[in-house]
Amino acid sequence: MYTIKTIIALLLVVILFAQCKGKNAQVNMKKPEDVTLAFLRSFSNLEFEKAKLYSTTETQQLIVMMEGMMGAIGEDEKKKMKAESQQLIKAMKTAKCKVEGETAACTVCCGPDGSENPETTQLKKVDGKWLVHIDKAAMGGGEGDE
Repeated sequence: MYTIKTIIALLLVVILFAQCKGKNAQVNMKKPEDVTLAFLRSFSNLEFEKAKLYSTTETQQLIVMMEGMMGAIGEDEKKKMKAESQQLIKAMKTAKCKVEGETAACTVCCGPDGSENPETTQLKKVDGKWLVHIDKAAMGGGEGDE
C-alpha cells in the first residue's frame, strides 16, 4: 500500500511540473499532447474531478487516494501549493510526446528557467482516446497490475 509520503510526493512532483495552455479550450482526446496538458493543469489546480476525465481507471483510483490525503493538509498549505503551481503553470506551454503503438511518453516544455522538464507523463490509448496512466508499480507501491 502507498504511504502518505509517497502519495504527497507524487502530488508535489506533478504540481511542480504542471503546465497549461492558458485557455480552457476543449481538449482533443486524440492528441496525447493536449491530454497531458489538460491533466497536469487540472491536477496542479487541485481540480481532481476534472483530472479524472483525462485518466485511466487505475489513475483515477490513485487520484481518489490523493484527494483523501489532501484532506489531511490544511487550507493554508493547499493555498500555498496552488500559488506555487501557478508560477510554474505560466512558464510551461507545450508537451512533446513519443508515441509507440497504444502508449505515449510526454514531456512538458518549459520550466521556469526555459528548459524542458525531464519527467515524463505516461499515457495509454483507451477506446480511441489518450488517457494519462500512472502505473502503481512505477510509484514504488509494488502492486502494479501490469
